[in-house]
Amino acid sequence: MKHLLLINFQGIYAYDGSRWSQESFMPAGTWGADGNKGITAANYIGTSNNNDFNIRTNNKQVISVLRSKQVRLEGDNIQSSRLYVKAARKNVSNPPMTVSNSNGFGGTPLAISYSATNDSASGSVIGNYAFAADIDDAEAGRSSAGMSYIQDADVKGISFYTGGHPSDISDRGKDAMIITDDTTNRNVGIGVHVPKSKLQLGGDLYISDLSKGLIIRDSSGGCHRITVANGGGLVTSGTIACP
Repeated sequence: MKHLLLINFQGIYAYDGSRWSQESFMPAGTWGADGNKGITAANYIGTSNNNDFNIRTNNKQVISVLRSKQVRLEGDNIQSSRLYVKAARKNVSNPPMTVSNSNGFGGTPLAISYSATNDSASGSVIGNYAFAADIDDAEAGRSSAGMSYIQDADVKGISFYTGGHPSDISDRGKDAMIITDDTTNRNVGIGVHVPKSKLQLGGDLYISDLSKGLIIRDSSGGCHRITVANGGGLVTSGTIACP
């Protein structure tokens, strides 16, 4: 039965055949606290004048959209992170958050994507901060370069990659450098996945300045520079100032 009225201390309600509501008595444009229907693209929540829009909980302001178009998250004494964004899907490269810089470097749009913690034991990427060529690539999780915190059976640390997005969370083929996170040894590897010394190179070391070379400290504490003579022989300098 439709068109019944109910009047109580909370207000006047009408029955539309399926539920009781106050929608029939609301002024045009009113937003209901228990949801709205018939919403179109012309409807919005906000201000129609040049004033800030504020959102409160417990009568305290927590979100402000300023008339300058700046969004502020406010409030004090928060016991957790200010903003929590959950990943769109698990164990995929689609980032939970994308930030677009309209100017970028050299006028080219630059999109930055951040991948949340990976909760799968099958991969090694724990977190990722990446740079994409444009906003579409960033939204799809296709980065051009980035840095990842990785942890697998061989190593854990911060890895820097270039040359495109890794094929999956276990792909280390595009890694250019890694800084390992170890309680005793924090090594740097360039071109290697698991550096065994403070600095390990997976390729040649090229020194183009003839006045420079390899500086080594001797047992007495003095430093010497090793360079190469014209014939290819090694030349060790006298004692020089240590770096």
